[in-house]
Amino acid sequence: MKKNIIIIGIGIFILGIAAFGLFNQNVADADQAMKSNTEIVAEDQPEADNPSEIKEMEFVHKVGPRFNSITKSELNKATDFRFFIGDEHADKIVSYKRLDVIILEDSEQTDIREKGTGGDLTPDQIKFLGSVDYSTNLLVYADYVEKDKTTGEIYETHWTPYLTVVPEKQAEYVDFPESFIDYLKVNIKPATTMLPNDQLKPGLLYFTVSKNGTISKTRIQNSSGFESLDEKMIELIEKAPGNWIPAKNAKGEKVDQELTVSFGIMGC
Repeated sequence: MKKNIIIIGIGIFILGIAAFGLFNQNVADADQAMKSNTEIVAEDQPEADNPSEIKEMEFVHKVGPRFNSITKSELNKATDFRFFIGDEHADKIVSYKRLDVIILEDSEQTDIREKGTGGDLTPDQIKFLGSVDYSTNLLVYADYVEKDKTTGEIYETHWTPYLTVVPEKQAEYVDFPESFIDYLKVNIKPATTMLPNDQLKPGLLYFTVSKNGTISKTRIQNSSGFESLDEKMIELIEKAPGNWIPAKNAKGEKVDQELTVSFGIMGC
């Protein structure tokens, strides 16, 4: 009897091993089949003609001063070109040929300027910078000879910092969950859903936050290529439901501040 039980047990054990091996083989086959099918699906997927077309368009890119911000307080400390580009770069300069300070109209140079020929600002240039008002756009244009510290090569080059003079405390939009740019992005979106992206241009809009916290002087500098969208941007800015906290100067006095909105496709 015991012998029969042992024989039966051995048989069950052998059958179990066979079944386990068959199960593992089936799982491996299934995994391989799944992997193969996944690879086939991936290979069969057509590539987009233009990957950017499947991404949601970012219509509003920036709200803020036109160029890199510098306060009047900081600008009044400038005595040389080193102030604008930093020690690391200035240390490469061997000699200067030109150093001009130029008022810009938007991004275009005007005839309102003070010229110099050295790395230090002239007394007239320092006085000139001290006289500019908030929201003034400036270009500091330097031509110079530079030496590569690694190779020792000497060559002529130039550097042109573009700056916007801003109040010590800039205007601030409140009463919207995130920020003014988020307000614009959310509310312009329905008007941009079916836009032909290839016809969009880099748009630029100016507006002023007055010392009373109101919006004025809203104007389109560069069109997005669609007049209806330009008008919608103006409407959104002028009828924004939130409030603006006016900008303040170094004395804590409220002042006007001009801001810009860049929209459409990415541009300068």
